[in-house]
Amino acid sequence: MREAATAVMKSISQVCEESGDTLGAVLGECCLMTGKDGSDAQETVRAVFDVMVKEKGVQKSFSKLLSEEVWEKRVECMRVPDWIYLLFKLKSRLSDSGWQELTNLTQLGRTGVSMVEQSVFMM
Repeated sequence: MREAATAVMKSISQVCEESGDTLGAVLGECCLMTGKDGSDAQETVRAVFDVMVKEKGVQKSFSKLLSEEVWEKRVECMRVPDWIYLLFKLKSRLSDSGWQELTNLTQLGRTGVSMVEQSVFMM
């Protein structure tokens, strides 16, 4: 399998050099395509991730396959805004100390300002 992978990479590298593009740029353009070609390219990228995760684990795979900037953007998209936590705090009727303990244990606060301080500021 490794020999086949090496041969394929050499072949692909030659084609990319001749066209003046990188493999990443070509594969990225393929993934942007619509229809069967686009879905085939996306499935290929998915399969690469699946193989890497199986062999190396999730954390190592993502650090090797995604740039730090792209990973940070993805994490940012998944974050719940701080005001949602504050709204939950106010609706849940937790004491300030209970809420502070919850945020400390779960590391919910990311702004550097405690949720207690935010709730006092908001009132």
